[in-house]
Amino acid sequence: MKRLVMALSLILITVTTGIISLVVIDKVEEKMVSKLDNIIKWVNEENSTQLNKAIDDTFKQWDKEKPIMNILIGQQETNEITADLKMIEHFSVNGDKSALLLYIYECKTDLEKIKTTNEPSLSTIF
Repeated sequence: MKRLVMALSLILITVTTGIISLVVIDKVEEKMVSKLDNIIKWVNEENSTQLNKAIDDTFKQWDKEKPIMNILIGQQETNEITADLKMIEHFSVNGDKSALLLYIYECKTDLEKIKTTNEPSLSTIF
């Protein structure tokens, strides 16, 4: 009986941890995509003051989220997003609007890729 209780407890802990990690990844992706959409808004309106503020806000948000994301998804993926954000900052300083938008969409794609690759499916279970 004790073994059954221990096995069920272990299964419950594993499932709960998996669900919590999926929820956290989803929330982080939503926050970051929202921040990137805000940057796109200011790029299109050509307001450099608000653009710089939006980029700073995005970096601050990522700095908060990065440690937990390193644990949940691994360092390689978080490094890709960090590199994208640095390129966004670089091209905003240089004033290259097309390259800036390209890296914003690249960062959004990387975030969406993280979300989709961590979704449960039969192929990841078996």
